[in-house]
This record gives sequence, C-alpha cells and structure tokens, in this order.
Amino acid sequence: MKISSLRKHFKPKEIFLRNENDNLLTDRDDIVEEWAQYFDPLLNCREPSNPFLFKDKEPNREDYPEPTIEEVAKQIKTLKNHKAHGEDGITGEILKTGAENLVKYIHRLINLIWQKEEIPKEWKTALVYPIHKKGDKQTCNNYRGIALLNVTYKILSYCILDRIKPWAEEIIGGYQAGFRQNRSTIDQIFILRQVLQKI
Repeated sequence: MKISSLRKHFKPKEIFLRNENDNLLTDRDDIVEEWAQYFDPLLNCREPSNPFLFKDKEPNREDYPEPTIEEVAKQIKTLKNHKAHGEDGITGEILKTGAENLVKYIHRLINLIWQKEEIPKEWKTALVYPIHKKGDKQTCNNYRGIALLNVTYKILSYCILDRIKPWAEEIIGGYQAGFRQNRSTIDQIFILRQVLQKI
C-alpha cells in the first residue's frame, strides 16, 4: 500500500460566504478572514471568574512513569482510520503502515516531551474545519467547527489519559455521562424521563 494513497486531504469546495452586511465573499482571503472572525469569540472565551474545584479531593501528585515503547505501539494500533489529519498532514493510517519503523522514533519523541514537560509549539495548533449543520451554506452561523490535531499529539494524550483515568473516575460524579467510557448521555436522558414519569 502506498503512503500517498493513505494521505487523504479534504477536497476543497467552492463555498462562498456572506458577511454580516450580507455581502457575498468570493475571494479566498476574505473567506478565511470571515471564518477567523466567526470562530475567534467561540474558541477564545474568557477564563471563568470562579473556577470549579474539587474541594474534597487532594490534587493528583503521582509521579507517572514514561510511556514504554509497547504502550506507544499499542496507542498507534488504536488510532482510528479515515480520520482527518492535523496541520502536519500525518494520518493514523500512515503511522500504522510504518509502525514497526516509526514506533521507536515516536517513543523517543514522546519520552523527550515527558522529561522536559513541554509540548512542541506545533502540537498546540489545531486546524479548525467548518462542518455544515443546516440552512444556508453561505452563513457562518449554520456551521460548527471541528478541531483537527496532529496525530502524534493524540498518541501522547492517550498515554496521559491511561495514567490519570483511574484517578479522574474517582472524582467525576455519576451524573457525568458524556465523554466517558461505557456511558452515554442517552443513559442520562433515560434516567431523566424515569424521574419525570414518577412526578
């Protein structure tokens, strides 16, 4: 299988936008600027004035070991196929195809980051891609954005997640079902309906 066949980019579509004055934007730079103005307030919110703290729990001060090469290889295998790539253009399929040769280099990179406790600046950048929800395709409000991260950053994130998950599961309340393994917001909707039927 050729690497070039694995590297799939979004196919650009000619989508023109209307700005807030209802002017049709056709120039690529104007369209990019309009998207930037639309997403900026959505993605750059202020810090909360009263951050929620787990007051009854001690902070997690455990000193976690560096990821092993086997763990990095496992994380590469679990990457999902047919997912869009981040700014670096590398997909999960590319890493899986070259896993035997690449795993030692990725492992070395992740451990270097682990030791220095500093994320590369390239990993702090996400590509925001607008996905049409409904309605007029020329109106920004009818889109939601998805952030596309570099896949090597995801490998590091999964290594961290595996270490902190047991601690986090202890402090997250049972009411939280979204984004948790073996739970779903559907469970919460079911419980809410049961409670409402008894009222």
